[in-house]
Amino acid sequence: MVNVVAGVIMAVLVVAFIVIYFKVIRQSAMTHEEEPMTMQDLLGISEIRDGVVSIGENRHCKVIAVGSINYHLMSDEERDRVEGAFGSLLASLSFPIQIYVQTRLLDLSHAIEDLSRDIENAPRELQPYGLALKNHLQNWIGVRSVMLRHPYVVVICENDNYREARRDLEHRQQMVVEGLARCGLYARCLNNEEIADLFYAIYNSKTRALIAPLRNALGASSSMYVRGVPAKSKAGGGLLEAESEKEQARVAGQ
Repeated sequence: MVNVVAGVIMAVLVVAFIVIYFKVIRQSAMTHEEEPMTMQDLLGISEIRDGVVSIGENRHCKVIAVGSINYHLMSDEERDRVEGAFGSLLASLSFPIQIYVQTRLLDLSHAIEDLSRDIENAPRELQPYGLALKNHLQNWIGVRSVMLRHPYVVVICENDNYREARRDLEHRQQMVVEGLARCGLYARCLNNEEIADLFYAIYNSKTRALIAPLRNALGASSSMYVRGVPAKSKAGGGLLEAESEKEQARVAGQ
């Protein structure tokens, strides 16, 4: 009789142990179950506000888009002036910066479509030249990729107070922009949408969505990448018109 009672007690204890064991395992799994990772967790960015990228609680930065100059077409004196200005900018910095260059494919299909319409509306004697240009452009983009390069300067500030960090970043950004202007480089800060687009391009570098139409690329950054003489001088004379008249006179004289 004693053995029967002891066996029953042991069976109850075993069953109770098994029940408690699986209950503890289940609770532990539910406790340690991680929530799905968001894009903010993946990128390490807490927010993008007022053109400021906040990384964590005390690290903030601004992104400055920088234009370009034809350095190799400059004279030695002009090169020395640019190098001296850039060296002075670097020597004046008391805060960290990061230089980043992004390259994107450039879509010329819309440019070819616009050229086709221009050829149809052009005088008959000029249409063969337009067709030759169109064929050359189509053959050229068929054998090589046209790339558009975007340089950026990232200004960084570490501060627990967002307002103070934003004020410091604006001061630092102004120093960088003015220093680059002395080098002959146009620079401007990116807004929230442009910063988001920049990060999208970084993490989707092989996506065809990154291919920028030519009209958008030049329309958004023409002052950054296209530098030329104005159409009219301060005296009111049309430079382009004058050159056109000279060319017409030369052709007529022939």
